[in-house]
Amino acid sequence: MRTETSAGRSAVVIGGASGIGAATADLLAARGWHVVCADIADPPDQSDAVGRGLDGPGPDRPERDNREVDDRAVGGADDAPGSMRHRYADATRLADLRRVVAEADAIAPLKALVFSAGAERHGDVLAEDGTIWDQMIDVNLTAAYLSARAGIPLLIANGGGSVVVLSSVQGIATEPGNAGYAAAKAGAMGLVRAMALDHGRQGVRVNAVAPGTVDTPLVRRNAAAVRPEDPDAVLAGWGELHALGRVARSSEIAAVVAFLVSDEASFVTGATWTVDGGLLASYG
Repeated sequence: MRTETSAGRSAVVIGGASGIGAATADLLAARGWHVVCADIADPPDQSDAVGRGLDGPGPDRPERDNREVDDRAVGGADDAPGSMRHRYADATRLADLRRVVAEADAIAPLKALVFSAGAERHGDVLAEDGTIWDQMIDVNLTAAYLSARAGIPLLIANGGGSVVVLSSVQGIATEPGNAGYAAAKAGAMGLVRAMALDHGRQGVRVNAVAPGTVDTPLVRRNAAAVRPEDPDAVLAGWGELHALGRVARSSEIAAVVAFLVSDEASFVTGATWTVDGGLLASYG
């Protein structure tokens, strides 16, 4: 039974502890959504893999319990009370994902699923033994598929809803030494198109967002690896590759995600929204 205070709609953000996921969760809660953030990390997260750290749970690491990291009410627009809660979940484990979407749906009907988990490692197909490839596909593509398997049945049962998958411009135009990440992000866009066709008549819209460079903990770690003494200079240099001359803020990507899960985007599905500050404009 739903309580009177949980009336409204809920959203699950996979990989919601930091970066784009955290900004999206904050924005949705501020707009009156009941948000459950699922992540292996406690907020704020400084890991280089959001949603399932590459040093996260594994054969030698016990799973943590489903503790309540943070439950709080959030004042929404037009006095609509939103809420936020953080839950431990490994995005590559279907049981974890089913648990968090069920919790969200018990608070209020699940109407949105945002997949923002991700990890980035570099290497070409000859440079490593396949470990990087497996990690990139596992975290960036298979986890998106598993998230959809967990969430879409509830969206259908609730009369429809929206799925948004965070991809990357790297899935459209990439760079040397990025085989696994680029393949996974391109695969995520293909998965989005397929799911949009499969579930559109059931009221489920599915879209991808492909950001350019975004100022997140993951990107800052990458910048520090390039130039430990001055990562800000590296970030500024990457920003110069964009037509706007800077990298994005997480809140700018979150605004697009919030639009896509809203009623204003009711005729938008099967699309990849490139939010890259003009990065790809020079690629034709």
